[in-house]
Amino acid sequence: ILIGSFVILLWFACKKEKDDAPSLPTPEELLSKGPWTRYSSLYKDQYMTAHEEQFTFYPQCAHDDKFVFYADKLYAWTQGPQKCPGNNMEVIESYTWHYIDSTKRLRLYVPNALFILYTVHELTDSTLTIEHLYLSNSRIEKFRR
Repeated sequence: ILIGSFVILLWFACKKEKDDAPSLPTPEELLSKGPWTRYSSLYKDQYMTAHEEQFTFYPQCAHDDKFVFYADKLYAWTQGPQKCPGNNMEVIESYTWHYIDSTKRLRLYVPNALFILYTVHELTDSTLTIEHLYLSNSRIEKFRR
């Protein structure tokens, strides 16, 4: 009886620890936790020889734009506090999104088009790095919160 009671007590103690352990956020939760701000846009040519940082060529007013992946699978590219002249729209573009290939690729569905496919290279609580391949070239976009 004593051994049986000890085993039952040990089982409940282990079960409680397991239930109390914090779970890691899913990739969907990490992506949709809050808005992202782009800080790099690196262009690579088809031979992977030319690497050109293009973010510095973006107008200053676009440097604080926000990219938001909502939990309901909507995506919005919005202007940040610094508005670009002649553009009074708060939302620049809006799509739907979802992961494919076990969260290694991200697909944005564009209205009146097909989709934009990104490879997810890094996703943490504060960093997102994605790559878009088009024709024989690619663009690596880096974001932070």
